Amino acid sequence: MNTNATQASAAGLSNSLWHVYGYSQIGSAHVRLGTINQDHVDWYVDPQGQRFAAAVADGHGAAPHFRSDMGARLAVQSALECLQRRLAQGSDDGSINSTAGAAIGAEIESRWNALVQAHLRTHPYVAGEEPYGNRPYGSTLLAVAASPRWLVTAQIGDGDCCIGYVGQSLLRVDASQDRFQGEQTLSLCLENAAQYFTIQVIDLDWTSSQPDFVVLSTDGVAKSFPSTAAYERAIVQFRDLCMSPLNRFDEVTKQIPAWLNEVSLRGSGDDATLLLAMRKLQSDVW
Repeated sequence: MNTNATQASAAGLSNSLWHVYGYSQIGSAHVRLGTINQDHVDWYVDPQGQRFAAAVADGHGAAPHFRSDMGARLAVQSALECLQRRLAQGSDDGSINSTAGAAIGAEIESRWNALVQAHLRTHPYVAGEEPYGNRPYGSTLLAVAASPRWLVTAQIGDGDCCIGYVGQSLLRVDASQDRFQGEQTLSLCLENAAQYFTIQVIDLDWTSSQPDFVVLSTDGVAKSFPSTAAYERAIVQFRDLCMSPLNRFDEVTKQIPAWLNEVSLRGSGDDATLLLAMRKLQSDVW
């Protein structure tokens, strides 16, 4: 796993297929209120750059979820552990496929619950903190993993996953099961949370249009824009810059922290977390 989410992954070098970068910016409203960042982001890229796993999470932050910053960290950890295990098992042979997709949500939920219980054993609730089980750790989660054969996304709760394709088209993954209004959302702390995951598996051997760009963002990003269309235009601009023949991925990622800070200041004031993954063919000239 990446131990410093404010820096580009060491695997994001010019001889890699996948380049990954993520950053989490504390919201301007949280700074004013003296509260901490409830988001978390982390990722893994194999040494050859042919496989990666990444995740972002957004702890709920409301009073009943007083440990949601830790819940978000454990959500990202659980997703990366589960997805890395599948990649290590040889995802090109079927450990990530259309039939295994439904099991991924259950694996992530089970691992998250186990990590929460382990944290509770060393950090039990104290007087005044009612034992609501896992509820204080409530968090959303968006995750993605890719191998040369498969690309899989997993989501529970709000936030946005966008996939860019060769030919410039952009697909925003539909997580319409997140049916709550306002600030309410689906959560890992729900009973049987696995049933609420949106899982998408793309067989790269069979799709005619190859995905080459993935963006994960917590809801503090998109809701800072005046419209969904405005948010999607920003994502398309990122893709255009990153995928240009001038190899601007590193240049773009250096601007992400300041951009997210401006997004939060001018928009929702919420924590804002963004992860970019770019796929370049080995034959491309850098």
